[in-house]
Amino acid sequence: MHITPISPNIPMSDSSENTPTFPFFIIIIIIMMD
Repeated sequence: MHITPISPNIPMSDSSENTPTFPFFIIIIIIMMD
């Protein structure tokens, strides 16, 4: 149920997954910059 990579009809799922991915992505960029 949580594993739905192919779900463009569910914009809410993108928002929910965007919350934990936003800070995580920043950390990755910082590590890469370092």
